[in-house]
Amino acid sequence: DHDASQMLHPGECRVLHWQSWSRAGGDNPADALVSIGWPAVPIVIEHLDDMAPTRCMGCGRHFAPESYYVLRVGDACQQVFEAMTGVSIYKRTSTDATMVRDGKAKEAKSLAQQWWHDNRAKGERTTE
Repeated sequence: DHDASQMLHPGECRVLHWQSWSRAGGDNPADALVSIGWPAVPIVIEHLDDMAPTRCMGCGRHFAPESYYVLRVGDACQQVFEAMTGVSIYKRTSTDATMVRDGKAKEAKSLAQQWWHDNRAKGERTTE
C-alpha cells in the first residue's frame, strides 16, 4: 500500500523513497522489501507479472492526459528487484512506458527467475 508520484516531467514513477514523491509519507513498502534483501527476492520475482493496480501514478508529460498511467504491482516489483540485485530486467521504450504496459512482464520474470536460479546459492555477495 504505497502512493508514489514522479518528481520530474518527463520522468517516471519510482516506488523507492529517494526516487519518488509520496503523499502519505511514513514507511515505504518498497524500501522495506529492499531492506529485507535476499530472503525477499523470490517473493518479488513471483509478483513480477502481477497486474493488480497500485496507488502509484506517473505520466510521460503532465500536460498530456493520454500519457498518464498507474503502476501495476509487477512494475513496482521490477523496480524493487533491480534495486535489490543491481540487475536490469526491463528497459523503458518511452517516457510513459512501464514493464507491464509494454507487455514485458513475462519476459522480465523469466530473466529474473534465471538470474535467481544462477545466483541464489552464492548468496547476497553476488550483488556487490
